[in-house]
Amino acid sequence: MNSLLKLYPKPLSQAQHNFLKDKKRLKNIFYNFIDNDKSLTAKSENVYFNGALWTSTADAFIISTFSAIVYVIAGKLVFHQKEVWLWGILFAGIALIAILLHILTIFKHINIGNEQLEFIETTKLKELETKVDEILQQLP
Repeated sequence: MNSLLKLYPKPLSQAQHNFLKDKKRLKNIFYNFIDNDKSLTAKSENVYFNGALWTSTADAFIISTFSAIVYVIAGKLVFHQKEVWLWGILFAGIALIAILLHILTIFKHINIGNEQLEFIETTKLKELETKVDEILQQLP
């Protein structure tokens, strides 16, 4: 949310900055923009889908890494069978693919967020300033 604050055209004191971050005030401004603009709402659907991919690739990495370790150890030390060991190698390959996809989804997530911020900067800058000013008036 620091990026949203960077769009705010006025200088902020540390107390104002802390007040905006406290109780998720700044996030609420951001989500208000998302919920009330069709273009940003459409982009948020991409965020949700990418988030599902992000967590799924993390799950796939953890499960396949654990499976690879178990199968490699079991194949070498317990069963002494090449086929079991090869399953471990297969799971290690799946883990590698999963972690690469996970990294890609992280970059995609950042890019989608930046696109949303660029849209706010282009079309909602005055509204952002007004909303931040209104919240800062509540500062004790």
